[in-house]
Amino acid sequence: MTASILHQDFLAAATTLSSAPALQPVSWSPPPAGTVTLNVDGSFHSDGGAGIGVVARGSSGQVLCGLARHMDNLSKAEFAEHAALLAGLHLVLDRGWTRVQIEMDSAQTVNRLCRPSSCDLSIFGPSLEPMRAILSAHPHIRLRYIPRSANRVAHTLASWALSCTCSLSFDSVCPEIIANIVNSEL
Repeated sequence: MTASILHQDFLAAATTLSSAPALQPVSWSPPPAGTVTLNVDGSFHSDGGAGIGVVARGSSGQVLCGLARHMDNLSKAEFAEHAALLAGLHLVLDRGWTRVQIEMDSAQTVNRLCRPSSCDLSIFGPSLEPMRAILSAHPHIRLRYIPRSANRVAHTLASWALSCTCSLSFDSVCPEIIANIVNSEL
């Protein structure tokens, strides 16, 4: 192959890629009727500070409840994701919801928990066990990965808790810090 042919192939491929339609950003979507969607997220700073955000929403997009919590002494960002998921699972159990889908933007955490139960020998293994036990004992709770663009409310809560070293719990009344995002997703 000559350089000219390679150059022509490159230009053809570049033209094809640049003319492809842009992907639309993914946004939050409501669950089916009778199901609660719980979005969870963790935010982390290298100094060990973290924030977690959890928000439960119904099929019309209404906020049912949620929390934002500051945490200290975490060594990895994935531990913040684990803390958010565990807080969300406890919220589900406390509320007694029977049809729940939990969504999070940590592909690593979802992949670790959704693969067949085996001994996770990584540093994350021990922190996953309580979540694995709850998920296996409650098959009505489903866990799935979503992109960050579909997890903006939980992300905002987690970032707020990290930045202000504050905590917040709420029932049905949507806090001002997430109200605009919630309304834009309805």
